[in-house]
Amino acid sequence: FILPKINNQLQREKLLPLVEKIRSLTPDVQIQARIAISLVQNIPYGFPTVDGSEVDYTKKYPYGVIWERKGICDEKSDLLLFLLKELGFGSAALRYKKDFHRAVGIKCPDEYDVDNSGYCYVEVTTPRIITDNMSGSESAMALTDPEIIKISDGIQIEGVEAEF
Repeated sequence: FILPKINNQLQREKLLPLVEKIRSLTPDVQIQARIAISLVQNIPYGFPTVDGSEVDYTKKYPYGVIWERKGICDEKSDLLLFLLKELGFGSAALRYKKDFHRAVGIKCPDEYDVDNSGYCYVEVTTPRIITDNMSGSESAMALTDPEIIKISDGIQIEGVEAEF
């Protein structure tokens, strides 16, 4: 359910200029990954609205998140997974069924990964540091027991020990 959106040729054509823009900002791939993460985290979270009311709709493809400047966790995760894959990073979707939440895993050193998965947690709904898997300020409980869906092989993010 994720790969058809990420591997869609039209999506790729529309999103590659964004990948190239990120690459043009710095030759450092580690900073490129952090730019992609920050970009997606700073897209507002939410459902589309009409006259102030949420509407029923079909989930957007990654480009739709950019186009509408808004998305929910699944949609924003798909966008970040696409960007990380194109930038050459190992990535996975982290699906938390009991919390009805999806986040992104980026390949990282084992001592900072989620559930011995090889992937560090990346929240997509709001700006947070890599490895911060707290479910929210209301409960302040860590998200646990993710279904890990590998999306791409690639390099790992470095320097997360400072964020951890």
